[in-house]
Amino acid sequence: MDQQELRTVYEEIDKRSDELMKAAEAFGDRHIVLSSSQVSGLLNTANCADSLTTLLTVHIQKQAAKRTINDQERVFWQGLRQEIEGLRKPAEEIGKVLASVPATDKARRERLSQIQLLLVRDYVQHLAAHEIYRKASQEGHHDNLA
Repeated sequence: MDQQELRTVYEEIDKRSDELMKAAEAFGDRHIVLSSSQVSGLLNTANCADSLTTLLTVHIQKQAAKRTINDQERVFWQGLRQEIEGLRKPAEEIGKVLASVPATDKARRERLSQIQLLLVRDYVQHLAAHEIYRKASQEGHHDNLA
């Protein structure tokens, strides 16, 4: 993507940011609160991943497969994968807004994946912030009980 297309993609993501935030909060509220290290690892991986595949297979799938996590955590990671895969449709919508049309199917898939990764980063940022808030709220609640 050139600079203008990238700017357009970011503008379109900004338009969807409230929707992404609400979806991330709703997802988080349906699941257990992650540990600080899990939130940090997810956020760092989402921000540093060079591809959607890297994020999905290297981090999320690896987290879900760990023997050290409990069933609730496993459900979280599996659900997160579904949430991320669900961002394909908004990525397709954003792709339609762009002026250029990739010349090949491979180029189209690569651009779609890039857009989806940018959407995922926004979603994960909202999810991480919500998880940090939830954890702090729980800890504060426990302090008040003591």
